[in-house]
Amino acid sequence: MSLRKPFLCLMLAALVFSFPVLAEEDEPTINEEAEDFAKDFKKNIKRLTEGELFEGIDKIAEYYMNAEVDDKGARKAIMEAFAKAAVHKNKAVVAHFAKICEKLDTGIVKLVVLVLQKELKARVPSDQVYEPALDTIGKLHSEDPKVVKMLTDLYKNKDSSIISRAFYASSLYGPASGNTRKEMFEEVVKQTEGTHAASQSNDETAKRKWTICGRDAMDALNALSVPPRTVPDFATPADARKWFNDNKKIPWDPRD
Repeated sequence: MSLRKPFLCLMLAALVFSFPVLAEEDEPTINEEAEDFAKDFKKNIKRLTEGELFEGIDKIAEYYMNAEVDDKGARKAIMEAFAKAAVHKNKAVVAHFAKICEKLDTGIVKLVVLVLQKELKARVPSDQVYEPALDTIGKLHSEDPKVVKMLTDLYKNKDSSIISRAFYASSLYGPASGNTRKEMFEEVVKQTEGTHAASQSNDETAKRKWTICGRDAMDALNALSVPPRTVPDFATPADARKWFNDNKKIPWDPRD
């Protein structure tokens, strides 16, 4: 499905009528094409249907990942168009933007964090938005200290579903450096060992929380600890704590 007239067709028509005798060598470069598309998307974003917005975001993502799109003006236009999509009123559009960003690189992570933080300020945050945003942050596994802190701070969120998704995102940080994995591992242990211990008694609140968060917490602990862990997966946070106390002072990066 093509973008409707006010968005792309009129832009192309204007180019044709303005330059009726364009020679073949005067066709727009990929940088010009990307910049024009991104600027037009930003300008017409309020007029586009949901489907057209999805298509526009996908196309801009293609330009973003195209190594030939290297002009500063084109890159700036792309980021400005993405910034508009990131704060759109339609949650489905924002969710689509957050999801498509998992295919990009860490240069886009600040906009995804913006999406997440904006949604978490809502009276009732929507999992339609925060789940793909957290998933993308995990898949990009940015080691920017601000991103890592934002993620580990969510381990203390009042909503167990958000905590669980933050643990899931952390479990995707396996490719990260040893220092980042160690930092995140220790924070997961700190925020889960008490909950798990209490859940084994008559603490119903802890039981409910562990039921929601437990699997993702253990997945995070097991993923973040390799290397250097060579022993079998941890069964409980207490197992993870014991192992961590024995291994926290050694390097966690792979060795030759």
